[in-house]
Amino acid sequence: MYRTIRSFSLQNVLQFIPRLEAYLPPPNSVFPCALTARSASNRAEHPVVPQFWSSSGSNMVVLLTLVIILIVPSALILGVYVIYRWSAARRASQWRRCNIPFSPPTFPLGHDAFSCLTSASPLVAFDRIYRENADEDLVGFFATSCPFILIRDPRLIQRVFAKSFDKAFQTGIVPPENDIETQFTINFCSDRTAWRQSRSIMAPVFSATRLNDLTFGKLKTQVNRMWRHIEEPRLVGQPTKAQFIARNFVVDFLSTWHFGEDSNSYRETAQIEQICETYYEPRIRRLLAFWAQVHFPSLQIFESFRFTSQKSKHAMGKFLRRKMDHRMAHGNCGDFVDLMKRMQSKTCWNAQSTSTLDLEDEGLNMRQMIGLSFVLLVAGTDAVASVCHLTLHLLSLYPEHQKKVQQEIDQGMAKHGVSELTLSVVQDLQFLEQCLMETLRLYPSLFAIVRTCTEDFHISGTRYKFRKGDKLMIIPYSINRDPKYFKNPDDFEPDRFSPENRGSMPPETFLTFGIGPRKCPGYRIGLHIAATFVASLLCKYTLKPCSHLRQLGAADFDPLWFSLQYAKNSILIDFVPRVVNPMTTEH
Repeated sequence: MYRTIRSFSLQNVLQFIPRLEAYLPPPNSVFPCALTARSASNRAEHPVVPQFWSSSGSNMVVLLTLVIILIVPSALILGVYVIYRWSAARRASQWRRCNIPFSPPTFPLGHDAFSCLTSASPLVAFDRIYRENADEDLVGFFATSCPFILIRDPRLIQRVFAKSFDKAFQTGIVPPENDIETQFTINFCSDRTAWRQSRSIMAPVFSATRLNDLTFGKLKTQVNRMWRHIEEPRLVGQPTKAQFIARNFVVDFLSTWHFGEDSNSYRETAQIEQICETYYEPRIRRLLAFWAQVHFPSLQIFESFRFTSQKSKHAMGKFLRRKMDHRMAHGNCGDFVDLMKRMQSKTCWNAQSTSTLDLEDEGLNMRQMIGLSFVLLVAGTDAVASVCHLTLHLLSLYPEHQKKVQQEIDQGMAKHGVSELTLSVVQDLQFLEQCLMETLRLYPSLFAIVRTCTEDFHISGTRYKFRKGDKLMIIPYSINRDPKYFKNPDDFEPDRFSPENRGSMPPETFLTFGIGPRKCPGYRIGLHIAATFVASLLCKYTLKPCSHLRQLGAADFDPLWFSLQYAKNSILIDFVPRVVNPMTTEH
């Protein structure tokens, strides 16, 4: 390859010299100066090649500059290529010793499946790798220069992610220990003690006992605002953006429920949403930060390469301080803010902890609370809003399932003798919950889950060995759609999750909420919010697809997101009013 690059560069220089001579200044000119084309007569009087070599030293500077411009990039590319091949060869040798099959890397993408990244979601590439290795329990591959081990077999996933949890504890993103805010964000925490403490603190927030009639009453305000927003375009014959109403509903409810902030996102952007925007934007910076953290974790000493920006930390801290000051003056509301107030006056850490995080400084308390608040933003808004609008998308394409949900809602209202949704009615909507679970099977909010090995270990009963630092990956999207585990895996069939069929489904094959101790702790709350959202629409409207007349596939999602939350194009739905007496079951 070196001979090819050298030959290519010199040939281009020699071919360019005659054309360059036509634009060189006279030998006695001062360099640098404006290069102008010489006349035909001048070129005839001064032959190109002899004149060039007899010109002043400034012309040689031009030549050397051109040589450097051509040679240096080639040398850099060659150097990167050599380092890449050396690193890949070392990793391949390690995988062979550990009995891990792998796909040979290709420069510079790692695997040719990633050639689609400019136009499609990374999920397309990961899903292809999963399907190409159908005969393997696991397979090693490279994403650019980063090696991953994709575990395909559900039983092996159970043994690694659940039973060997302590040996593969860290996520794919390992924040530095002094980044307290990210360490207390359960999703990314790499310190075991901080993770356990965060889970313990947040347990009341995720408890289903918080769901009561008073809480449900707060949802009614959001429902009425959503109905009014839908009516405005409907009355002029225009469809509604499903993502927009789903996200506004979730953001406004969480703002009210957790922070006591009465937000109306249809009129102005909620403050929680503004903080979300600082957390996720710009997306290019987030992608570069993710790439840097996976490949070179030490770069996190620089602010630009940290997953949680200082701007978003400052915004959340300012918001929390304002809410806590308000509670001091006006009393408690029994929500997340009050929980944080109580934790301020307690020791939030075990004195016997072996954690290297310095938590003796009082100033860290607010930093811890900022991290815990990010848990609600990261897991609460995007994930729940995603299942909400994607369920609308699927029900609009499957009218038979939509009608069954509507009948269930009507029957529930009649059973409880009410004319509007109540907590008791929503809790009885079994088929709607099946629809939500089927949506989550088809579109898990996180299509990839990564764990980093914190020590060497061997899976007993297998030939596989993992080394400290290995990055283990599972693809819930691909496993949830594997025909080996699900019949007609790409079809929307809610009856898979009926009480009669759910028992026949191996639990390790449904990985939407994760697996093992790091499984999502708030999924029951999220399902309840999503059920209320969908039921409040289907009791009043019938959904008709407008923009997407077929079921979304992996290639239909935004390539700049590592999740299935944003389609490339907005999902537009027509909301047609129903004519039904909710006190009866007759339509």
